[in-house]
Amino acid sequence: MIGISIRQPPPDLNVREVLCRVFAKNSLNLTFISAQQTNARDDFFCCLMAGELNAVRKLLDTTMPHSDPLYRIIPSVSLLSVFPHQSDTRLVYQLLQTLWASQIPVHAVASSIAALTFVVDTNRIESTVETLEKFLDIQAEGHSNPKIKR
Repeated sequence: MIGISIRQPPPDLNVREVLCRVFAKNSLNLTFISAQQTNARDDFFCCLMAGELNAVRKLLDTTMPHSDPLYRIIPSVSLLSVFPHQSDTRLVYQLLQTLWASQIPVHAVASSIAALTFVVDTNRIESTVETLEKFLDIQAEGHSNPKIKR
């Protein structure tokens, strides 16, 4: 997958709506999407299949203003989910802190009722899992009920 990060676009650009319409019109499927909007900024991150890189690059070049490079394409990202997090905000903070301390870049984070999903570089996925395994008690058999190790 590729990741697209768009930071602080001009307020009148309405990046999320424009890009979602452009991607839909061109039959490009979003594998992941995360957005944050405040009065001051409207950040957007999404993932698409790697085979769509050239089409995405061309669409971004025609859709986004040329005067200011607002977007960054990360050429190879993976999604890593931890679940169930049981709405434990302390766990979210500790996981992010652990990854940061291990110098593992996290491009985006999203949560649902059950899962926390991190977008990380594909070439760092194994070290990311190893880092989290040192920090979390993860049950065997592919099931997890993550608890912070004491």
